[in-house]
Amino acid sequence: MTKSHKGPGGSVSSIAGAALLAVALFGQGCGGRGDPVPPELLGVWGAEEAPYNGRTLSIAETTISFSQGEGTYAEYPIVDAEIRDQGASDLYVVHYRNGEQVQSISLFYEPYPEPLVRLENRAAIRWLRVQPSD
Repeated sequence: MTKSHKGPGGSVSSIAGAALLAVALFGQGCGGRGDPVPPELLGVWGAEEAPYNGRTLSIAETTISFSQGEGTYAEYPIVDAEIRDQGASDLYVVHYRNGEQVQSISLFYEPYPEPLVRLENRAAIRWLRVQPSD
């Protein structure tokens, strides 16, 4: 379910079919285990570079939200997370539900000299932690 905010029963066969579909959808791309978000990703991340200047990405244990400008943001429930070995660094993938679809965001995390994340598809843009997790 998508939230927008202002501010900082059937037959046995159809039920079985729906259950199999859910297993196929969640078991394949998302690990199916409901893995938690790694603690190093939790918090609010802000970008200072175009086109994301002034935008934030907030990652909590159960939700992820993206600021959309002018004080609005979209919040989505997290399905699970995974870490993929990419050689020199790890790629963190957070899967979240947007309506009936499961979508994902892929991030590289760099702990030093200050914590930051980079989107896999926009690696040149640094997102610095502006607020730790609660």
